[in-house]
Amino acid sequence: MIRLPHPGPLPVLIAALTLARVAIAPAADATPPRSARALIDHQHWKQARALLEAEQKERPRDPTVLTGLCQVRLAFHDLDAAQKLGEQAIAIAPNDAEAHEALSEVFGERASNASMFKVMGLAGRFRKEAETALHLDPKQIDARLGLMEFHVRAPGIAGGDKKKALRYAQEVGEIDASKGELALARYCQETGDTNAVEAHYRSAIEKDPNDVEARVALASWCTAPWRQKWDEAEKNARAASEAEPDRAIPYLLLASIYAHQQRWSDLDAVLSAADAACPDDRNPWYQSGRILLLDGTDLPRAEKSFRRFLEIEPEPNGPTLAHGRWRLALVLEKEGKRSEAVAELEEALKLKPDLDPAKKDLKRMKG
Repeated sequence: MIRLPHPGPLPVLIAALTLARVAIAPAADATPPRSARALIDHQHWKQARALLEAEQKERPRDPTVLTGLCQVRLAFHDLDAAQKLGEQAIAIAPNDAEAHEALSEVFGERASNASMFKVMGLAGRFRKEAETALHLDPKQIDARLGLMEFHVRAPGIAGGDKKKALRYAQEVGEIDASKGELALARYCQETGDTNAVEAHYRSAIEKDPNDVEARVALASWCTAPWRQKWDEAEKNARAASEAEPDRAIPYLLLASIYAHQQRWSDLDAVLSAADAACPDDRNPWYQSGRILLLDGTDLPRAEKSFRRFLEIEPEPNGPTLAHGRWRLALVLEKEGKRSEAVAELEEALKLKPDLDPAKKDLKRMKG
């Protein structure tokens, strides 16, 4: 399964998010574990955590609950707990494809951060679980995406095979035409064929105009600094928000676009809409502040954006509170509030001692 990066350039972050979870959300009247699945699919990890933790107390041996919690713990980077939950789910339901796929994600994450001594064994366990998921459910998309990533990235000595990677991407298209185009776009990115990526994004939208991941991917592609196709980015981000209003990513993109263009009334409106639709996710505020800081425009508005972001626990796989405090410190410095900036940097490093940019800025500010 594709793991999300730490906060970086906006197009990179969005590209990863678009393939983070591709399952179709279930109906609103689904059972509690299925409702948790919908929350996970739409990146509402905190809500899913609360719901699944309550369900676990009522049904501690329900493999669906355990699998969902495995994915939640993984999202919050608690790998030990995630692995334990995934193994429990499989012990109870050995033929549950989703449980095997979830556990494969855990081993994939462990392998991506392991030493060379351990990576081969972890990669083998990842492949075993992902391939088992496909054997049990030939329509499994997430397992194919994970295997595609593995084969395109792993060296031949570790079992990597770019031809197999391409085949897995093509198989996704046989199950879901639009998702297959997104898989091919990712394959092209990984193999360096970046000129082909745009065509796959556009083809994905042609095959399913309501595919939110495809709309978000193209919108993000358009916002790259060397493209700045703002009108098309806005069109696709708006289409995504209208198709699924409870996803934060389209609002994040729109906030970034409006901040770049200094469209203040539109920026205020989209941030208000994001708060109403996704009250548990303040990432649109963070991205608004980030763009305003980088562009050097309306620093008071940037300060407000970061302070708003810092009011609640962030969703995982995005900017952390430490990142928010670091960015706020840079705004405060530009506003001439040096002592406040130093205090924010110190707090950021208490939260995340390895945040190197904050370390460098603190050293610079203290002279």
